[in-house]
Amino acid sequence: MGRFNLAMVPKGFTLIELLVAISIIGILSAVGFASFSQAQKSSRDTRRMEDMTAIQKALEQYYSLAGVYPNDVLFGGSLSFGTSTLMNLVPVDPKNSASYVYNYSPLAGQTAFCLCAYLEVNAKGNASNLSCNWTSTPKNYYCVANQQ
Repeated sequence: MGRFNLAMVPKGFTLIELLVAISIIGILSAVGFASFSQAQKSSRDTRRMEDMTAIQKALEQYYSLAGVYPNDVLFGGSLSFGTSTLMNLVPVDPKNSASYVYNYSPLAGQTAFCLCAYLEVNAKGNASNLSCNWTSTPKNYYCVANQQ
């Protein structure tokens, strides 16, 4: 009878096996990238909403000291009244490009304000809940207003 010759056994993968493995890796990486991209957008939106709340609190402190809201807010700078520093660094939008900037508008002779941020995930917006001048369809602005 014939002997089994180890030299005749093919070593390595066939072209089909390699193509299938590469295709599976490509599909998994595409799904992973899409999930990662969505998670980044959601985390930037969460930061925007937290920034809006922090700035709103600093503006309320400004109002309690000055009796009016500031005429302008320098994003990336500080918010002060007299010798009191209310916010060392007013946050800027995490993306800070094109339409992704924070918008501050003093209203009614500086006795009210509206502060808005454009969100990347539309379902989180609340622009229709406030009397801000920012309107969009679908709701993709998150706004806070004065509490006085």
